[in-house]
Amino acid sequence: MLRFDHIGLATRSLVRAQAALRELGFAFSDPPFVDSVQGVRGCFGSCSSEGLRVELLENLPDSRVLDPWLSGGAGYQLAFWADSWEEELLRLAQAGWRPIRGPDPASAFGGRWIAFFMHPGFPNLILELIHAGDDAAHRTGTP
Repeated sequence: MLRFDHIGLATRSLVRAQAALRELGFAFSDPPFVDSVQGVRGCFGSCSSEGLRVELLENLPDSRVLDPWLSGGAGYQLAFWADSWEEELLRLAQAGWRPIRGPDPASAFGGRWIAFFMHPGFPNLILELIHAGDDAAHRTGTP
């Protein structure tokens, strides 16, 4: 039986990536590690409220092992429910997340509003925000 451990994310900068993920509730307590065999420097973080663990990896100075992922080779998406839609949109914008689509109603979520964002620290990571409001306003009109 397999057990989930973490999501690995390639980044050009651990510092920028950590800052972006801290705004989403992730914590990074251990110092970064260097894996010279793999040619990467990395760190682990977790989102304790959701039990999610991520591994951030950047190339060592003379390594190009992550280049295929940093130049558009693979994409990743993380989705989060937003209880305070307007507050979260503002907070994400202030943290450097830029909207790329939406808000739009999503049939997969019963017509709830969703929006997608990207951050310059992650060239291939898409953040999906799902409106968690329990009233009818999240399904009609402007979110």
